[in-house]
Amino acid sequence: MQKMTFTSNQTAFEYAIYEIVGSYFKKATCQSTIQEQKLIVHFKEQKQDTQCLMENKVDGYVKAVLLKKLPPEIWDEEVTVEIRKTPESDLMNIIFYGEKYALIVKGAYRGKNNAEFNYRFFTK
Repeated sequence: MQKMTFTSNQTAFEYAIYEIVGSYFKKATCQSTIQEQKLIVHFKEQKQDTQCLMENKVDGYVKAVLLKKLPPEIWDEEVTVEIRKTPESDLMNIIFYGEKYALIVKGAYRGKNNAEFNYRFFTK
């Protein structure tokens, strides 16, 4: 008998991106509480070691890439977060809108040993 799953590793990973990247800003608020709750359900349905692994992958990316390449003052902003499906794939864009900047982060969860990230940064 095949085990049925109602949650998605990819969706859980997108929550980890929202949660971890958002924690670096002064304040991050999701534009849609319904979308936020959907992501939380997928994340909480993961095993605890998988949750930690996802969070560690995202945090490692933030420290290795985003903190080094982006202007440090962006993290002082209060941001609104929009979670939107990308037109070219099933991945979600996690968009952090600040007063002066916008940061789009996208990540693909490829299992315990691999994750791919991409970001775009805009000034207003």
